[in-house]
Amino acid sequence: MDAKGSRSYFSRLLSRAWKETKGVWNLYRWWIAIAGALFPLAVLVIRHGWTGLLNAGDVAINSIGGCLLAFAGSWAISLVRSFKLLDDDRASDAASQDRVINSLESEKESLLDKLKKPTLSDADQAKRQLVQEKLRNASVEETDLLRYLLLHGKTDPPTLTKSPEWHIAINNMLIARLVSHIPAGPGQPSFQQYYELNSELKDAIAFYLGLIGPVTSP
Repeated sequence: MDAKGSRSYFSRLLSRAWKETKGVWNLYRWWIAIAGALFPLAVLVIRHGWTGLLNAGDVAINSIGGCLLAFAGSWAISLVRSFKLLDDDRASDAASQDRVINSLESEKESLLDKLKKPTLSDADQAKRQLVQEKLRNASVEETDLLRYLLLHGKTDPPTLTKSPEWHIAINNMLIARLVSHIPAGPGQPSFQQYYELNSELKDAIAFYLGLIGPVTSP
């Protein structure tokens, strides 16, 4: 240990000894010590009056000296004990830091597990499996149709039926219930009808299409 480290340790030793001494000398012990020092002087006053204090020098010195000796002895005992107390404090601090580090590591692992394994309900998992089964043998036009509707939402029929292949893809997706046809309302013109993805399976379709590739337009 270098000189700086020695001074630091000695300073911490004195500080720990003083803290221990103050813990011992609470108000009760101060009262006991002071009362013990004042009692002989009180006896002199009772027996000889206030004039008795003129000859109480030795008694006062003994009383005050005894009080100071008790305090100094307590500090010396605390100083001797402080060597072990410092070691105990260091061990306690190290154990506390280890607990904090372990707690943070545990929290970190828990967060990483949540990131790696996002929670998914049984219903959502069943929807994903259903979409996967329906699209297992899907054509390029069918998956492109789903991608287009996923990106653009509600789309009128003329936009999606520019080729015979897309017309077939629409019929197949309607049969598979992955696409819904919303007809025009009563009294409305026919061009207000449109196609859209099945709202209940939209998230599952989006998850599946994310594994397929880039979106293409018709």
